[in-house]
Order: sequence, then structure tokens, then C-alpha cells
Amino acid sequence: MHVNRTGIYKNVLERRWEYWVVESEKIKIMVSWISWNTSQNELEKWKKRHLLEDVSYTA
Repeated sequence: MHVNRTGIYKNVLERRWEYWVVESEKIKIMVSWISWNTSQNELEKWKKRHLLEDVSYTA
């Protein structure tokens, strides 16, 4: 998996969604993850929470 900017990524090997914050090419931090086995409702809440953080992060 190639992480090149802040956002949500699909990790096929671990079977989960991951939220990454990229400060620079050398500083990449996985902030949160959620399993593919979670309910659709919980997944949508998780995505919305991190997408809102991403907006405030880049502002």
C-alpha cells in the first residue's frame, strides 16, 4: 500500500480501512483503523469523523 497524502486507505492485507496523516515524505502516521467486519453504520460514522478532521487539518 502506498500512502502519499492524508486520507483514508484500504489495507487489503489486514482487511481494514486506515486513516493516515502525512506530514512529509518521511513522516506518515496511521491515526486510526476500522475492521472490514464492522457494521455499515459504524463504518460511515468513522469515515465521516475522519473526513471532517481532514478538512480541518488542511485548512
